[in-house]
Amino acid sequence: MNICKISGALGKDPEIVRFEESGVHEATLTVATHRFKNRERITDWHTVVVKNDHLVLTTISPFARRGTIVLVEGELIYEHFVNSSGSKVRLPKIILRDESKFKILPGPDRAALTTVAQAPVVP
Repeated sequence: MNICKISGALGKDPEIVRFEESGVHEATLTVATHRFKNRERITDWHTVVVKNDHLVLTTISPFARRGTIVLVEGELIYEHFVNSSGSKVRLPKIILRDESKFKILPGPDRAALTTVAQAPVVP
């Protein structure tokens, strides 16, 4: 089974695209996680591609912004290509399809949301 689960802060606002032929929306998230090595904090960046139109339109587009803390679970894939200098590159991505595998967690940016429209929050 191929499952990858991470939680971290969005490093920038989501990039949302709409495919003209199908009308389906897709979002790309850049998520930062942290780890420590020899008492030094290291930031790792992860690319998450959300392939769920409803999730993109109802949760990610209105509520996810730079700094939002998220929990995502998806399939880990690797894209392979040759860069401009001729080196082979292996780029990991997390593909999220299931709406129940994405949560916005409480964080400092949550105060900006109004009581009228609250994003789903894990208790």
